[in-house]
Amino acid sequence: MKFKERLQYLRLEKELSEIQLSKKVGISESVIRLYERGKLRIDLEHLHKLAAFFDVTPGLLLGTAFPHLPPEEALESHRVVNELLEIRNEERKDDEDSLPYYIDSLTQTAAQSNKISANNKAPNWQAALRAGVVAVYNRIVSARSEANQEFIEDYWPVNTTVMQIYGQDISNYFYLRVNGDFMEPTIKNQSIVLVKRQAQVDNNDLAVVLYEQSPAAVKRLNRYEDKIILLCDNNAYPAQICEQEEYIILGKVLWKPK
Repeated sequence: MKFKERLQYLRLEKELSEIQLSKKVGISESVIRLYERGKLRIDLEHLHKLAAFFDVTPGLLLGTAFPHLPPEEALESHRVVNELLEIRNEERKDDEDSLPYYIDSLTQTAAQSNKISANNKAPNWQAALRAGVVAVYNRIVSARSEANQEFIEDYWPVNTTVMQIYGQDISNYFYLRVNGDFMEPTIKNQSIVLVKRQAQVDNNDLAVVLYEQSPAAVKRLNRYEDKIILLCDNNAYPAQICEQEEYIILGKVLWKPK
């Protein structure tokens, strides 16, 4: 049972006896003892009291967060994630005013200029590149798969300013429609982002990532030792920790809509 192990670990980390913890959180010593021995199901009110005292989430205390890690590693991962969230939130404050100046131009160009309509798609990616446009995917299911052609909903141009900054090879770019509210408020559900294909991104960058046999998703990526932590900007969704062999980075998000 994860809960009893984590409760005991957190108590001992603070160098508290069962009776000392009892007095600090207002839960009887006998109940604390039963919790740590796995003899009593945790009361919801007690769960929130203990989580608040130890400055962890209820999920971390219960064992639903980082379920495969022992208490010490789970707590360390939890703290790393919280530090990254604090950094992300600080950066978000200035985010609206720091977007590249070419975004409005790019949005207008994509919507109005050189656009191949969804009903008149280019027959293949070579034809699209010759036309100066790249695919707008509503879904990507693998790094390189012909099945992804089925998920192309349109073709849009790439602004010349973008290519001057990030490289002139138009084949390195694609658009992706974001499905879900995982990245709100930074990126709204159904927004379309421009992505540059690359296998490496910096910590705290927005990246398009394939993992767990799921369609590609936009996540905020951070490395921790030999793992990566995938963060959602919507705090309602927990962070995910992936081993190196469990994920593929498809590219870096270059811009996102206001």
